[in-house]
Amino acid sequence: MGDSPSKQCTPKLDQPQRILRPILNQPNFDEAYGLCDPGPPLTPWQEITRIGRKHLSRKVSNNRCGQKCAYSYATSWFPVLEWAPKYDFRKLVIPDLVAGITVGVMNIPQGIAYALLAGLPPVCGLYTSFIPTLFYFVMGTSRQCSLGTFAVVSMMTSKIVMTYAPFEGDVGLERNVTTNSSRETLMYGSFTETEYRRIQVGAMAALMTGLWQLLFGILGFGALTVYLSDQLVQGFTCSAAFHVFSSQLSNVFGVKGLPEYHGMFKICRTYYRFFQVTHTAHIPTMLISLTTVTLLICIKYGLNGNRTVKSLLRVPIPAELIVVIIGSFASYWCNFEETYQVDIVKKVPVGMPPVTVPDLSIASSILGDTFALAIVTFAITVTLGMVFAAKHNYSVSPNQEFRALGVGNIIGSFFQCFPSGASLARSAVQDDTGGRTQMVSLIQCMIVLVVILTAGPLLEPLPKPVLGSIVMVALFHLLGQSRRELCVAV
Repeated sequence: MGDSPSKQCTPKLDQPQRILRPILNQPNFDEAYGLCDPGPPLTPWQEITRIGRKHLSRKVSNNRCGQKCAYSYATSWFPVLEWAPKYDFRKLVIPDLVAGITVGVMNIPQGIAYALLAGLPPVCGLYTSFIPTLFYFVMGTSRQCSLGTFAVVSMMTSKIVMTYAPFEGDVGLERNVTTNSSRETLMYGSFTETEYRRIQVGAMAALMTGLWQLLFGILGFGALTVYLSDQLVQGFTCSAAFHVFSSQLSNVFGVKGLPEYHGMFKICRTYYRFFQVTHTAHIPTMLISLTTVTLLICIKYGLNGNRTVKSLLRVPIPAELIVVIIGSFASYWCNFEETYQVDIVKKVPVGMPPVTVPDLSIASSILGDTFALAIVTFAITVTLGMVFAAKHNYSVSPNQEFRALGVGNIIGSFFQCFPSGASLARSAVQDDTGGRTQMVSLIQCMIVLVVILTAGPLLEPLPKPVLGSIVMVALFHLLGQSRRELCVAV
């Protein structure tokens, strides 16, 4: 007998096979297999409309579940509604309280210093450390990010402030408040006309940055994070840190005739001019700066970086607060401004600011600058959030981070705030001191609020060289990124 039919019909797998079928495009395929609606083929725009209508109807039908879906939508915008009822008070309140107090104390000198870096009155830094942080507590998804002022963001804001409210022509107002008492009348609360103009520009930058971020969050642009590599973010922050460092040369050395440069070769022109005017350096200012930098390095790197000290102290020593207290006390008793002609902070108003509308006339002019601010603040915040989320095994929503940053900046712009973002140094301290939830942000907001309401006059004698030194030393870890990356590459 011959082979069975089943064996005769089985093809040999080691031989090439020929398959004959027509080549179909998408419309022909849909028509051949009944996947399209009856009638003539749709145009591309009609097809997009059909798909969008179908997606929307599916979305609406899935959300017809009453109270449960409303709660889910509310918690997607306000995560605090989900985690606050589950907050383990016994287990988490002590570490969150310790972290909140530590970060809140750091926020005060850094807020003042970064406000001056942005070209704004010092109290604006305290406002920015309070209002956006309060909204991030309600809307943020990262448990360790510390929102508020940040050196890179302040540096980018200063470009906008100096462009639309420049110092040129107002040097007399800034340096000598007694030269023209009629013009220096405090017509705008506790600020001069020039200061109020700068506040308006900074607030408008915050408003436009927040609108960009809120728009990106609603449109779901959080997926942009896949294009933000660690090398890109670190390279940008390191280069921006060098710009910030260079901007403090005038405050730290007290040199005269060092203008604020913009455009190409800004760093080269700044240092070229700096070495030309080094002979005008102010000796008392340099001594104050040298003393401040020495204290900060000894405390932050000598004590806080020492393993023995870390084992004895649960929280890091607040180096910035110590130098601010010492600097204010010494300036008050020795009268640095009158005796040694050292620049001081001067006016720090007490109380919350009134609600004011930013300068809407420059909105179209700063679209590009605020777009960059929106992306940079988002990139730094989300990158930090993802690092801490991976460490503590939870997830961060990039789209919700966009929305949280946007709402904080929009609301803050009506209270004299400038653009805010997550701080690398404060976020690291918040994690190291045991902070595990965003309850830390609420605690640090309460500390900043106490300072805003009561401690303004105590900060008025604070020398500006102290603040410039705080900014410079705070940038050391950012400037060290290039060295760490080079070591890894090698």
